[in-house]
Parts: sequence; C-alpha cells; structure tokens
Amino acid sequence: MQAAVVGLGSIGELHARILIELGYKVQIVTARKDTVFLPNQVEIFESLDQTVSKEGKTLDIKALEYIVIANETSRHGETLAKLSELGFKGKVLVEKPLYTNAPDAPEKVKDSRREYPFTVYVGYNLRYHPVIERFKEEAEKDTDRLVSAHCYVGQNLNTWRKGRPIQDCYSVSKAMGGGVLRDLSHELDLALHLFGKAQKIKALGGRFTNLTKDSDDVFALLLETENCPIVSMQMNYIDHIAQRTITVNREKSTYILNVKEGLFNKNGVIEKFTVAREDTYRKMHQDVLAKGEKVATLEDGLRVMHMIKEAEREAEREVNKDSAG
Repeated sequence: MQAAVVGLGSIGELHARILIELGYKVQIVTARKDTVFLPNQVEIFESLDQTVSKEGKTLDIKALEYIVIANETSRHGETLAKLSELGFKGKVLVEKPLYTNAPDAPEKVKDSRREYPFTVYVGYNLRYHPVIERFKEEAEKDTDRLVSAHCYVGQNLNTWRKGRPIQDCYSVSKAMGGGVLRDLSHELDLALHLFGKAQKIKALGGRFTNLTKDSDDVFALLLETENCPIVSMQMNYIDHIAQRTITVNREKSTYILNVKEGLFNKNGVIEKFTVAREDTYRKMHQDVLAKGEKVATLEDGLRVMHMIKEAEREAEREVNKDSAG
C-alpha cells in the first residue's frame, strides 16, 4: 500500500506518521531542506515533478493509492491540478480549507469526478470527534424541533505553534490562506454537518488587533440552515483561554458539546471522552480508505468556501455602510 503526503509542516508530519501506523509506505513531497522526519521509513522528493530522488528512488504518482495535500492553502489548487496532469486516479485528502478563495458555485460540482479525475475529500477531522459523533447519535433519535445553536471557538494565535515566531505562520497572511474564517473553518463545516446547508448568512468581522499582518482575527456569523432557524457563531484568534463549544437548543433538550475538553452534556448529564490529537485524524483516514461515509466531500469543501466568501462580503458591506454614514 503506497501513499504520499505533499507538504511537511506539523500537520503533514502528523498525517505521515498516522499513515505509517496504518501500514502504508509513505513518500513525502517537500521543498524543506531541514527534513529529519523518520528517514528510514519514508522517501522524500522535492516536488511532484521529481520522479527520481537523490538516492535513486522513484516517485510513481500512478502507483499511489492515496495522497494527502498538506501544503499551504494557497497552493492546494495548483497541487490538485498537477495531480490531474500527472494522471493520478486514486483518492486525495486536502487539508482544510479546500482553497484560499471560492471558485464556481458548489451546485456545479455534484460529483468530484467532474472537477478532477480522482476522488477528493477535505480534512475536516472534527466530524470524527467522539463528542460530535455522540451528538449525531442522539440527533437521530430526537424527534423534537431544533430551535437554535451557538458555535464558539477561540484561541490566542501566540499559543498555536510553539517554537515558531507568529509572523512566520501562514495564519497571519490573507494571501497565504490565513485568517480565522479559513483557519477555524471547522465550525462552518460542523454547522453544515450537524444542521444542514446554510440558506442565509449575515456576518461581521475583520482585523481588530495587531496579531496578524492583514488577515482577519475575529468573525461573528448568523446563519439560517436547512434544519435550524438560528445558528450563531464566533471564531477568533484572541481568546487567552482556548475554547471550542457548541450549544444546541431543541424544544425538549439542551446540549453543550465541549470539543476542547471532550465533554458531552445533555440536560445536565455529562459524559467525558478522552481524545488524543491524532485520534480524529486516524478515524478520518480509515474512513477515506474504506467507504468514505462521513468524510467531507469536495462539494462540502466548496460549500464552506462559499460560506467564507459570503461572510466576507457581508462584513465588507457593513464596513462600507458605516463609512458612507
């Protein structure tokens, strides 16, 4: 079984380690010169065009079953295009978000094969968090109406990648795909996954501190979705107490899903889950490599990108309205 990981930042390294654990022979594509990652267990190539490494090893794209794209968000599109050009036919998992900016309307992409000659999934691994899975189980049994939901995620950007200066992280740059709307787009995907497609979007947000160069650091959204009339959401780079929660009100019950702490609370009855960082990624890879029943599809990824696009438009309208006033 052969796989490749494109990009070797911290997330690319995590993907590679998990695939090795799952029994895959892993090839890594990275331009980094300081690579020391498991040298005896992987083969390293500088680019997808480099078919033979310095050690004489061959990168045969067509022989691979599975490729994970974990380079900069701004390069996801060109990497997918390159795989098409090279004739890859297997499965691809793209780290979230799918692109820096939304392309054509997601309604035009009903099947990933129309866009690419391979199957594309998007790495929204929080779908596999046990607290989220537990809520989905309960939701299948609940017969009362969904009334409202509130999603909150915040963590100070200075604490994200320890050992790396904040200004070296792509998060601070809009051009590189940074900003809370893209970095924390898990919440947008979870809204789709739990409450259905967004039908209306209102938003406020932008850059309010000096944490970033030019990317947004706080956003608040108000959604109407297929199955829930009101879904509110805040995401930020500011919070000095890292938090990730979803509160859901139904007619007969209230849920608090504390993803950060692994707590599932239904009407005051709490269940505790122990979750290691790699657990949700491992379950996601296993799903992709099996039937892909729960993983975010290409269309899901495009829908998230269009939610981001619409939120930015809404925020810009509000800024222009204030300026005009």
